[in-house]
Amino acid sequence: MKEDVLVIVDNFDIAPSDEEFLDEMLESYRCKILFTTRSDFDKDFYTSYTLREMPQTVLFNLVSKIYSKAENYKDTVMQIIDEVNNHTLCVELAARLMGKARRSLTPDELLSYLRSDYGVMKSQRLVNLKKDGKTESKTYYSHIHKLISLAELSEKDKYIMQNMALVPYEGINFNSFSNWLTSAEIDDRKQFNILIASKSVIKTMKSQLMILGLIKL
Repeated sequence: MKEDVLVIVDNFDIAPSDEEFLDEMLESYRCKILFTTRSDFDKDFYTSYTLREMPQTVLFNLVSKIYSKAENYKDTVMQIIDEVNNHTLCVELAARLMGKARRSLTPDELLSYLRSDYGVMKSQRLVNLKKDGKTESKTYYSHIHKLISLAELSEKDKYIMQNMALVPYEGINFNSFSNWLTSAEIDDRKQFNILIASKSVIKTMKSQLMILGLIKL
């Protein structure tokens, strides 16, 4: 690749030492490479810029846009935001569980589940973070797994999600996808609208259907 090309590697949430092809990639590619990561990269070897988490007040406003009763349960909602480590996607998934999911939970119920062992992955993927000069381990993927588990997806929902994991990142239109899943008898948009409302499936501005890379993992 030429020097005027920019390659973006999103969600590179592993330690550089754990990726055997990283050094080879950096040495052999002449283009510019930008990594987004929550891992702690050695600043002596990599040029880095730290993006801070969204303020909790902003995240609370995000919840309020989805869950209309957020102000009535502000203290509990703020605890939920803190429980998922201010992770924006987790906050949005939590808000939709309280407001737009097939199974709506009260803030107290959701907070209780988040603090329990419900839906915990057997092998949690830890992300090493550098914050205030200290390295911490956060289980973002565990939070996402638990929040999706709480949505109690039907077998048909899971079938759709499993196949959506094979869809390119630019998405796929409804007709093409439903024709592909003839064995699931997906003949209307109702099933997708439920998944879109819960954020399990994303509908892009071009009306393409996709799921987020973090959920694919």
